[in-house]
Amino acid sequence: MQQALCDDSPSVRVAAGAAFNQLFKGGGGSDVLSEIVPTLITSLEGDDANALEGLKQVLKAQPRLLSSVLPRLSSSPISASCARAIGAIADVAGDALLSYLPTVFPPLLEACTSTVLPVAALLSRFPQLLACAQDDEVLAAARAAAQAVMLTADEENAYMVVAELLRGMEDKDDNCRAISARLAGLYVQESPVSLASSLPTIIGAFFV
Repeated sequence: MQQALCDDSPSVRVAAGAAFNQLFKGGGGSDVLSEIVPTLITSLEGDDANALEGLKQVLKAQPRLLSSVLPRLSSSPISASCARAIGAIADVAGDALLSYLPTVFPPLLEACTSTVLPVAALLSRFPQLLACAQDDEVLAAARAAAQAVMLTADEENAYMVVAELLRGMEDKDDNCRAISARLAGLYVQESPVSLASSLPTIIGAFFV
């Protein structure tokens, strides 16, 4: 089952996802949670693209497994591969992911506030240069994931995203406030739903 979920062929992965769904409905849920899902998540750490596609099929078949998958992926500090996985899962899970915003969004904001090392330090120490490059990768992945998560909300549930953004804009950390404000601007600009009811609150937060 796990090999089929991670197969190179999309059609094989889709068929495996359907079989997985039947297995889960037939009472094999405990085996899935103890074996297949943890192995897929572990494979993500190595940027295994097929493992990510397999996990997407699993969650598409059984969105309820988000409750066990998202806490592991969003464990702080978030890696670039886990951030990318969260962004990809957002496309599959849709508004089912919104219930987990308090779990996912704060760690993503934390990952978005990476500190850039001084130029002199970068030139003098290769390990620091490497660390900075890794931080940049995490930063880009976390921002993209946060944006993908925000855009899952329909008009009725947009307030949930706004609440998380406002919480970040009120944080004591300057970097967190700054990135939250930037994400709020992106949300207003790119959200496919009307934010008319939330717009006064968002604008007001910029002047607090």
